[in-house]
Amino acid sequence: MNGKMILFCGSGGVGKTTLAASMAMSRAIQGKNVLALTIDPSRRLADAFNLKIFGNEIHRFDPQAIEESMSGVLRISMIDMHDAADRLIDRYSPSSEIAERIKANRIFRAGISTMSGIEEYISLGRVYELYQNEDFDELIIDTPPTHYALNFFKTPEQLLKILNPSNIQKIMNPLNRHKKDGTLPGSFRSPYRLGKFFRILGGDTIIRDFSEFADDLQLFFEKFRERVHHMHAVLLNPDITSIVLVSRPDYRAFSETETVFRSLQASGISVRSLIINQKTPEFCSLLDVKEFSELINKQEHFGNEPEITEYLIHEFYNHRQIIDAEKQLDAMFTKLAKNECDVMHIPRMPPDMDAVNLLSSLARILRESFNEWY
Repeated sequence: MNGKMILFCGSGGVGKTTLAASMAMSRAIQGKNVLALTIDPSRRLADAFNLKIFGNEIHRFDPQAIEESMSGVLRISMIDMHDAADRLIDRYSPSSEIAERIKANRIFRAGISTMSGIEEYISLGRVYELYQNEDFDELIIDTPPTHYALNFFKTPEQLLKILNPSNIQKIMNPLNRHKKDGTLPGSFRSPYRLGKFFRILGGDTIIRDFSEFADDLQLFFEKFRERVHHMHAVLLNPDITSIVLVSRPDYRAFSETETVFRSLQASGISVRSLIINQKTPEFCSLLDVKEFSELINKQEHFGNEPEITEYLIHEFYNHRQIIDAEKQLDAMFTKLAKNECDVMHIPRMPPDMDAVNLLSSLARILRESFNEWY
């Protein structure tokens, strides 16, 4: 059964993974069948749930780990790139023989670890597999930091261009000529440029391996192309996919958030909610620094402790500076959203909270704020 997808995006260090985990817990407490997926190789989502998960297995969260009653189901998974790549090849190759040949090819094995953008393609395939085959109400996805998330959204469009039959044929023609008469493709003919490179890698064999790999890959792409069309439509459908963009109140985070927000808009993808996380709790909001100083100096028990009085006034001054800066950033975030998405604020939580209590506390806040979605 196909449910909804909620993707958490944002730069590193803004608490995106913790909020994704809290959202998953919140929705499960409310009775939803939730699958939480991380495409972040650091496995932070598993750490947030205090689980040790490896590979693509789906693990069920133990509801007894939290105090609140969980009437729904929460499952967690992550993406192991090598395993997910093999599953992708198995699923979309026209035969098991071709699948095994692709997986055994050294170009393919090396490309999983080194080829630019390959992780985004594999991640997209895994998300599509889960979306098509797993039973869930909501698939909550924790994406890696900003640049990867943008590539993930651009992947379907890029793949559709790559998988265009005419583009594939342009690659295949010179490689097929090489198989017939041993002639290297044009850019490969210069011994000065690549002769030494090919000798290191195994000489002419590397071209033959790539040619065979390209032959098999073309058959794989023919079947995979239609799935890419479907996944592209799913990502662009606001009734299915909701984007939650997470940031925090500092200027660097705002700059990255603005880049992601505008890039998604340019791709036709709407942000459903903008969360400003780790907001500084404000105290003595009705007093300025001068009024606070006068109030402290009037306290008799501080009369013999000028160092304490000076320290408190200094800390209050720093606090007001932070609050004023965050208010300026709030205005910038609000202007960025332009009523196109919800803007939500999450307070900074106490640093000594254990993981379970932290997730439970954030789950309650998110539950109150996101109820209007459903």
